[in-house]
Formats: sequence, C-alpha cells, structure tokens
Amino acid sequence: MKKHLFVWGVIPVLLMGSTFPDPPRPLNPLPQETESESDLDRYFRLAFDAALGGDFDTAIDNYEQALDEASNECDRQHAQAGIQAATEVRERQQGQGQNDFLAQEFWFRLQELALPLPCTTLL
Repeated sequence: MKKHLFVWGVIPVLLMGSTFPDPPRPLNPLPQETESESDLDRYFRLAFDAALGGDFDTAIDNYEQALDEASNECDRQHAQAGIQAATEVRERQQGQGQNDFLAQEFWFRLQELALPLPCTTLL
C-alpha cells in the first residue's frame, strides 16, 4: 500500500495552470453510479459512501485510488483531504468503537479541508 503524506496549511497550494473538472466535483456525491461516471468520480463516491457508513479503512483505500487516478493538483488535494479526514476519524474510532457521530465528524473535517479547493462543491 502506498503511503501519501500531505500537510495542510490555512490555504491550499496555489493551483495555477491546472485544469479543473467542470462542473466541480461534489464532496458529497450521490450514492448511485451515474452513466457518465469516470473512474476518479467512482473512487470519490465509494470513498465518501464508505466513510459515511463508518468504514474508514475502505474510505482511505478509495481516496488513495482517487489520488493515484487524479490528473490535476486540485483533484489530488481533494483526495488527500479525504485521506486525512478519514485517517483522523479512524484513529478516534479505535478508541470509541462504532459511533454515529464519527461519520458526521468526518463530513465536517472533509469540508474544512477540501471545500476551499476550486475543484470541489457541495450538492
């Protein structure tokens, strides 16, 4: 398994000269597969669904797949934000067991990390 290290600052790295998806990718994709879904979109969808279900290991695996599939810096930072949010919440989960509030905590942390990116949006 590849290890990805990413340190977030107050504002993500400037992403000049990159191309972004149009429209931006949702942080909270719909759970259903779409007809025109790319591999990258599928990994983001599966990761988000897994995290909301409390399966943070699967979420991290899918965010890592998204990171490997990403073709621009903004999508890479989106994937890294997902990995970071899921990892932080998974560490809390190990001490608390399954907890309905962990999915909510993941969602808030993901928004905090990734919503400032120009390639992300909310549905």
